[in-house]
Amino acid sequence: MTYSTIFDSDDLLNRAIEAHYTEIKSAVRQRGHSKSAAADIVHDLYIKLAESPMSCAMKRLALLRFMQ
Repeated sequence: MTYSTIFDSDDLLNRAIEAHYTEIKSAVRQRGHSKSAAADIVHDLYIKLAESPMSCAMKRLALLRFMQ
């Protein structure tokens, strides 16, 4: 049996994207991309992060160390 924690990579990624979606899109638009292109870029970023769980794990580890 596996237990999910608040630092579960899939859940953490989903919550982070959901919480900061508008901010990320806004930052991409400030770089000169159209509204629809910004949405596509944020979606591609999500896919890239979801496909690279080790990258997320390393960032999570760094965050935990920082929080100590």
